[in-house]
Amino acid sequence: MTKKIERLSVMIPRDCKSDIDYIMSATGIKSNGELFKLMLARYREDFILAYNQFFTPATTLEQTVEVIPTANQTKSTSAPKPLTSAMDF
Repeated sequence: MTKKIERLSVMIPRDCKSDIDYIMSATGIKSNGELFKLMLARYREDFILAYNQFFTPATTLEQTVEVIPTANQTKSTSAPKPLTSAMDF
């Protein structure tokens, strides 16, 4: 039985590429996806806190759709939900 290796591909900004390449060559990490997983595991709480601060309902616009037929009124809203785990991302 062979174990299937899970791969994660992560896009990195051009201005960070040389830093990422340096970290990968100095540590022996083979892919930017592997580096991202390690960083996410290490800084999980910081990532969740920053995400939730940025995407709270107070700072985002809610999408509101109202349909008013002759007899009923239907209102639906959707807003980003807070992360509870970095792996939800």
